[in-house]
Amino acid sequence: MHYVYLIRCGTRGPIKIGVSKNVKKRLEALQCGNYNKLKIIAEIPCADERDAYILGSKLHSKFYDHRIRGEWFAADIQLSSIRDIELEDEEFFEDELTKEYEAVLA
Repeated sequence: MHYVYLIRCGTRGPIKIGVSKNVKKRLEALQCGNYNKLKIIAEIPCADERDAYILGSKLHSKFYDHRIRGEWFAADIQLSSIRDIELEDEEFFEDELTKEYEAVLA
């Protein structure tokens, strides 16, 4: 399983949006080079790598105007607006994953 993750730098800092099979290991790798405490604020499970990259790409596009650099975005992005993303494949989320996705973004 792959995940789209959102990791925040500090308590109100920028947010990194990326894809990983193991979000905790990704957090550890990012933390190694960052003096601020990083925190996972969302892990969105996806059925496979392809779906994760599609969703990740859609999030990057949605928040393009808030991009700082690479996969880092300004802290003022509206996380609740992620629900509004139109997915190419209606079967993108399995039922139980949809519940978790909505719970994370509520």
